[in-house]
Amino acid sequence: MADDAVAAGLQSAREVVDGAISAATAAAASAASSAAGSSSGDAPKEAPPARTAPSSSADDAALGRGGARTTPLTHPPLAVQHTEGGKQRLSLGLNKMASGDHALEAGDFITTARAQNEVAITVRGAAKARARLLMKLTPADLGVSSVKAAWQNGGAQIAVASAVDGNCVVSLYGRKGDKLRVHNLGAGPPSWCDWDCAGHCLALMQEGTGLYLWDVGMPEQLAASEGNQPLRLCPSITVATSFCMWSRVHSQLAIGTQGGKVIVFNKKEGVMQLHDRKGKHGAAVTCGDWLFDNRLGLASGTRVKISKPVPEAGAQWESYSKFKLSGMLSRVPRKFKDAGAPKLLSFSLKFPPFVAVCIGDNYMLVFGTSGHHANEDVGLTFPDDYGPITGFQWLEDDVVLVALANGYVTSVDFGAMVRMRQQHGLPECVKATGTTKVFNEYLKCLTYSTASQKIACVGDRGFKVIQRKEEELEVLADISLDYELTLGNCLETIRWDSEGKAVCICATNGYMWTYDILTQ
Repeated sequence: MADDAVAAGLQSAREVVDGAISAATAAAASAASSAAGSSSGDAPKEAPPARTAPSSSADDAALGRGGARTTPLTHPPLAVQHTEGGKQRLSLGLNKMASGDHALEAGDFITTARAQNEVAITVRGAAKARARLLMKLTPADLGVSSVKAAWQNGGAQIAVASAVDGNCVVSLYGRKGDKLRVHNLGAGPPSWCDWDCAGHCLALMQEGTGLYLWDVGMPEQLAASEGNQPLRLCPSITVATSFCMWSRVHSQLAIGTQGGKVIVFNKKEGVMQLHDRKGKHGAAVTCGDWLFDNRLGLASGTRVKISKPVPEAGAQWESYSKFKLSGMLSRVPRKFKDAGAPKLLSFSLKFPPFVAVCIGDNYMLVFGTSGHHANEDVGLTFPDDYGPITGFQWLEDDVVLVALANGYVTSVDFGAMVRMRQQHGLPECVKATGTTKVFNEYLKCLTYSTASQKIACVGDRGFKVIQRKEEELEVLADISLDYELTLGNCLETIRWDSEGKAVCICATNGYMWTYDILTQ
């Protein structure tokens, strides 16, 4: 009888979750409205005034001219976690994130293990994956500038932004390279672009101008959205944007500013809500991440704040947890502390999550959110000759992969590290780290697809597709690109599509490639 009750309860929970997902999908679809506009070459228009939530703050009143939102999240008793492939995982909330204020204690930093190989790894034997070129763009197409690109959900279309003759040009391409739309946004290069979780709306940040939103829709909606053009989103406020990221589950854009403001733009409602007293961090908001239950974590100064789950409608920032980093930062050399606030932040994929933040070039803080700080808080540093941290990615098993500029990837098993620390003390924790040389000259970007469970990284003159197998990195494909390294330029980024079946590689001087990744 008890088993039947549990099964019935889980079935009911799944029905609730399925209903929520359907509602969110329908809401995102309705958000792709067509805006009256001119042909694709015309200058963009400013978005019409957006509604704002009531507020007594003068800043909130000023925000009534725009539309943007940023919010923190908490973990509900039952939540759906989405993977890049669109699969859903049920989280029953059996473990909880600690609420309230927390201070990370001062502790020693661990220097991670050195690599056992000094020649970059490559494919052993026959390649287990191959890459098929879909599209190549050159400076003749994109200008001689850094390229920003983002796959639409499903991978059928890709948005590409670059500076051409000093102007920001954003284009929409089909998967195989056919150009579908193009808009010139005027003077100023792009610094970031990405799609909302539904794949209907593209957000783009232009230096010196602020944020744009472009309602494009899915491929089947392309004809209906032909008249739509990018609209400026409250430029007087978004010009000060220091961080922005779409929610993983709703069409909500989190925006942090240089002045420490937190803004949430709800695309469905057309509401841009500034959270002043509750969402004001004081120092600039430098980085952040969304959890899959729609909590938002933001770093500002020496603090990381995590919100309660942000509701789909009527989003309000409500802080749930605050973590003060100054205790652990007291052990970081001043030259790195003076480099500024955390520049990268990411949640692990399990719940309650670990939080990883990058301080300066060579230091990383990782702390738990369960409240058991004595064993969960760890500071990491890396050998000086391995170069600065260029990025990091969590895997499902509480392992984080850290990319280092001189071609190395360090894996850190934080689950094992916590256990070792409990049983043997901090010095033993170095055994939970391992380093591999992946590129001979440099490594600029590393990314992980939860859909395909494959890692992609770019460096030297090409890219590699890798998987972690029995604590080692195995190269599945090693692809050289028709690209010449020149002074001051390099291959800069690599991104998976939502299904983990294709990658996009961008360079700093106007080159871009897309490839299908096929398993042998």
